[in-house]
Amino acid sequence: MFNKSENPQVIYSLDALSDALFKLMCQKKIKDISVTEICNEAGVSRKTFYRNCEDKMDLIHYKILFYVKKQYMLFDTTIDAHIIYTIFLKYWYKHKNFLKLIYKHGLFPMFERYYIDYSENALDYCMLSDYLSNRKNVDKIRAFHNALMVGGTCNLIKYWTKESFETPIEDLVELICTFRP
Repeated sequence: MFNKSENPQVIYSLDALSDALFKLMCQKKIKDISVTEICNEAGVSRKTFYRNCEDKMDLIHYKILFYVKKQYMLFDTTIDAHIIYTIFLKYWYKHKNFLKLIYKHGLFPMFERYYIDYSENALDYCMLSDYLSNRKNVDKIRAFHNALMVGGTCNLIKYWTKESFETPIEDLVELICTFRP
């Protein structure tokens, strides 16, 4: 597991190492990339590498979680669904090369796991507030809504990546908003 310290030096090292790995992944398969190559590309020592992670897959975990967490920092719960999903899709479109790279290397299941796990904990239920008023099974409804929205948006990202982001953001936002409760 990668070092989860908030120490700026740890974050700097993990950013440099993960950026180096993803740069190398543009040229080679992951299995063909050595720790030494990653360290040389990042300009850090092998000691720094092993102080912050156990293996190169930890850098992939780190970078995926970084992007997923950052996505949620963009949302303001007072805005409507069209705006939320437009921001959401623009964010992932901005990072489409990252998504294409993890898809190309067969790492999308790892992305899905982080996306779903983190989203289930971070999802705000502002879009359900009217629907939930005066309901008996609020927790159960939230759990089902969470499964639908998180799983659905994750699969949407995967399919959008697979089709090389050809479908316009506006079309996807309209589609997503037709399925609101």
